[in-house]
Amino acid sequence: MTARKRRFRIPWLPIALASAALAAGGWYYWTGTIEYSLLRLNTAIKDHNRYLFEKHVDLDPIIRRTTDEFFAIGMKELLEQPMSEFQLATLPAGLSYMQLLKPQFQEQLRDTVVRGIESGGLEKGDLGTKREPTGNQLDDLLAEAGNEFPKLKPLKLGMVRRRGSSATVALEVQFDDGLPGHPENLNVRFVRTPERYWRATELENFGEILTRWSEREKKRLHAANQPVRRMLNGMVTVMETTKEQGLDVSGTEKDIWVVATLKNNASAGVEGLEADITIRDTGGTLREVRITYPATIPPGETKRLIWPIGADLTDPMDMLVYNSDPKALTIEVDLRRLVFSDGRDIRVAESLDEVGDTLKKRPVSPPSAPAPIEAL
Repeated sequence: MTARKRRFRIPWLPIALASAALAAGGWYYWTGTIEYSLLRLNTAIKDHNRYLFEKHVDLDPIIRRTTDEFFAIGMKELLEQPMSEFQLATLPAGLSYMQLLKPQFQEQLRDTVVRGIESGGLEKGDLGTKREPTGNQLDDLLAEAGNEFPKLKPLKLGMVRRRGSSATVALEVQFDDGLPGHPENLNVRFVRTPERYWRATELENFGEILTRWSEREKKRLHAANQPVRRMLNGMVTVMETTKEQGLDVSGTEKDIWVVATLKNNASAGVEGLEADITIRDTGGTLREVRITYPATIPPGETKRLIWPIGADLTDPMDMLVYNSDPKALTIEVDLRRLVFSDGRDIRVAESLDEVGDTLKKRPVSPPSAPAPIEAL
């Protein structure tokens, strides 16, 4: 009697069930990784899907932090600039006003980011923040801030560093300003949500990126202003500068007289000027001030002008300037604007938006300020 051979049967059903379980487990694990969230975020940007984007990017805290840093750097630069006596007096009110603008700028920036997602501007690195002046002071201030906001062109994702339920992702970006330079790493902080997906909550080094961008903008502005500065210095020459004691305004307030001899080399008369005055000694800068005066200098003539600068003798720096021997001081007069009788108004641009508008011919309207003391 022959033995019956038993056929070996492969247990397809258990294998299929086990494979499905493994696949489901693998998919479950994959969908909880930051790599998956980054892939979904990239899809949101490419598909212009704002809702998927906002699922993986917590816009409100990011915008609050970035605008705080943006305004802080702007205020720091403002405080470093030479200012007139009037500007110094109104500075506290101006800074308070800028703080009032911040929530509106944050709202404007949020709307801009959302529009950038929907239009594809975010993918190109251009959020379209540039706006034209409208004549409304508040809108124009917000537009100016938007125009100055940096354009960062995203290139690729870099290293991902995980620390438990948080992670930092390096996003390689390039300044889109026409200047040469190496890409920067913008470090984006992500946190894992209770729903297991990862969400961006902070741009960790955005302040550093802003500082580098600001330095690049200064280089661009300096280069754009060089032809104008050469023109200004060619038209009016600062022949000599010194300091004299001024008048007593009150017990602790005096006048410092900055005396400058200027020669008008142009074919038209000077009707007004603006200049930055820097007073130094061997130890460094003692005083910086911006003066704006309707000084009249006929063509081809030389005139000695005396500009009174307020000094508070309770301020050690002001007292040092007031009491110093003029021979121990170096006084620089940096011309920033000249208004001529033939309608030319030539000035150094304050921002890149003003470049190209600094050589226009317009109806003569000399700078308005108390007249300087003029002497032949």
